[in-house]
Parts: sequence; structure tokens; C-alpha cells
Amino acid sequence: HVLRETWVPPVRSFLNSQWRPKESVGEVVDFFQLWEQVLPKKMIREIYDEIILRRLRKEVQHWDPRKDTVMVHTWLHPWLPHLGGDSMSDLWQSIKFKLGSCLQEWHPSDSSALILLSPWKGVFDEHTWESLMIRSILPKLLFSIRSMELNPKQQNIEPFRWLMTWSELLPIKHVISVLENEFFPRWLEILQIWLKRNPNYDEIVQWYVGWKGEFPAPLLKEDKIKEALALGLKLMNQALSK
Repeated sequence: HVLRETWVPPVRSFLNSQWRPKESVGEVVDFFQLWEQVLPKKMIREIYDEIILRRLRKEVQHWDPRKDTVMVHTWLHPWLPHLGGDSMSDLWQSIKFKLGSCLQEWHPSDSSALILLSPWKGVFDEHTWESLMIRSILPKLLFSIRSMELNPKQQNIEPFRWLMTWSELLPIKHVISVLENEFFPRWLEILQIWLKRNPNYDEIVQWYVGWKGEFPAPLLKEDKIKEALALGLKLMNQALSK
């Protein structure tokens, strides 16, 4: 085939010697997107498997999420429509391992992890994503919720906000479980104690409305959340009617 003799050698040469996978991603991807319409599929697939994937694997091996200033998804995700998720799945395992190692020292107050991980939801398969969240993110959020001060006079709402920020990425069942088992029992207990102390009801209503406003709309639609908030409202109404 004439293209195999005239087109492939210079492309191979460029990819092997001059191409920097982290740089000029759009130009190289666009180049192949154009030639995909002309070249035989087998020929372009050979280039992808023998050169592009090999170079990307090497780059991932050297990638350090602690030090690298270029976000890894910016130079990998553009290749997904061309290489395919199955072909790139071994790269994902390596990236997941490095992310997990990096997150060992992470604290929920650091929002950079959210920025780093967000692009991978929907790229990692469901099992890989959930295991990363359960192993590296959820335990630290859980600890923060358990440790947070809920006393209305000196409450620290930040740990709750960290959990709510991550609620879009965490499997919803785990977010609800943390709220149901670790947050709402203490929240309702504090409300009950407060209501028994001849309180200023305007302050209690403000406290209740403030907390309810911290929940993202999708969580407010969940039955367990609606039930807990309704119970709080019921306690307030019972106290008022006495």
C-alpha cells in the first residue's frame, strides 16, 4: 500500500522522536482524526497500538500527581474517542494507584483533590470509581463529620460542607449512610436538648433553615434526608404546641 510506504514512516518518526504527549495534544489528535477518514482502519490502529499507547503508558509511568502541573486528564482524555476506553484501561489502573497513593496525605479541606478527580468520574468504570472513593475519600470525610462541633453557639459547619461538595462524586448511598448514621442522630439530639431549654424559637427556625439550605437539591429529594428533616420540624412544632 502506497500510504504504508509514504505516510507511515514520517509519522512514526515524529511520534517516536519529537512528540511530547503532554504538549500540543489538540493538534496531534486533530491530525489523526482527519486521517482516520482516509486511512485503512487497520493501518491507523497499528499506529495507535504500537506507538500512541506505548508513549502514553510511558508518560503515565513518569506522571506524579503531587508535582505535575499539567492535569493528567488534559492529555489523556482527548485520545478516548480514538483509542477507546478498553485500550486505555491499563492506563486507568496505573492512574488510580497513583491517585490513591497521593490521597493518603490528603485532608478534606484541600479542594485540589476534587479538581484532580472530577474529570475521572464516568471515565473510570463504576467499580473502579467507587473503590477509589471508598478507600481514599469517604473515610476522611466520615472522620471529619464525626469530629465536627454541632453546638449551635460554636458550631463548625465546614466538615459538613466538605461532604456536600463531594456528594456529587461519591456514590449517593454512601453519602446518605454518613448523614443517616453520623450526622442526623447528633443533629436531632442537639435540637431536642435546645428545645427543652426555653429557647428563642426564631433562633431555632433560623438554625433549622440554615442547615437545610446546606443540602444540595439532589440530596433533598432523597427519602432518608426528607424523613430526618421532617422529624426535626416535627420536634419544633411539638415544642411550640406545649
